[in-house]
Amino acid sequence: MSKKYEDWSRANCRSITHINNAAKVKVVLDYLQQYFPGKTPADITKEDVVDYLQRRKKQGIKNATSRKEHTLIKKLLDYICPVVYPNGIGSDNPARQVPAPRITDERLPNALSYEDLIVFMQELKRRKAYLRGYLRAVVMLYLYAGLRPSEIIRLTAQDIRAGKIMIHGETKTGMLRSIEIHPKLDVYIQACLRQGGKYLCGGDNQLVPQSISRAIRHILRKIEIDGATPYSLRHTFVTNLLRASNDLRYTMDRAGHKRLSTTTRYLHVIPTKISPLKKMKFRA
Repeated sequence: MSKKYEDWSRANCRSITHINNAAKVKVVLDYLQQYFPGKTPADITKEDVVDYLQRRKKQGIKNATSRKEHTLIKKLLDYICPVVYPNGIGSDNPARQVPAPRITDERLPNALSYEDLIVFMQELKRRKAYLRGYLRAVVMLYLYAGLRPSEIIRLTAQDIRAGKIMIHGETKTGMLRSIEIHPKLDVYIQACLRQGGKYLCGGDNQLVPQSISRAIRHILRKIEIDGATPYSLRHTFVTNLLRASNDLRYTMDRAGHKRLSTTTRYLHVIPTKISPLKKMKFRA
């Protein structure tokens, strides 16, 4: 299978692309071997993928985890498909013929409390050199714009227009959206713009999402906030935006959620002072 892929790559790709493909194909095949031992990508069928997901369920693996694994398998087979299936990339991908597991065990978003944020920001001030000095700006883009790591690292000066951040291109949902720049965030954006470079955070060298997560995790472990992850910063943005606006559609648009059901997970943050049932009155 590896040789077939290399032959296809050599015949259909430029020299530099072929070199990169040859280096990656072994990694892809190794991953697939973990999921489907004893089979080549050409042998994997729709039934194999279904059986794998059912086995994971019996092992007690949460649907959210199985869903991520299903996505990875789809992408890995897409990468191999030009060799196995001549009709087009991913056209006969067996994993794409199997519905992803439904997330029924989803937990409430874990946002940071006001007290946690104070401690976090104090520790952040001691880490000015992290991520080549861009960590504070990255954290503010999390907290005041709710950007995903993949969106933060792609931001350029051209994406800052008319007091807004324009999010476009390879976003998670593929949706174009704009977010008003908060005054506290604007200070950090202007500082990044003065440093120049191709990317807003990173200069001429793009930051790596894993490096962002590693730096934030280091701070969270230092201050010992239970259950918090780097993504808790984005959850904090969505939580506080919904609490301030009390508007699901507005929050959904700013967060870049593809489905309203994703945003409704945050509804628990909206306090109800008077039960709506008590407001109902009918003439008897």
